Amino acid sequence: MYPLVAELAADGVPVTVSCRVVKLARQPCYRWLADLDHRQ
Repeated sequence: MYPLVAELAADGVPVTVSCRVVKLARQPCYRWLADLDHRQ
């Protein structure tokens, strides 16, 4: 689900909203996104 949240964020949908809709905790999602940024 994290890749979906990342894709939606790139399209301008706030991470908070995406996480709420797909019922994910925000903090792990932000950690995953930060880790993804460090890998690139």
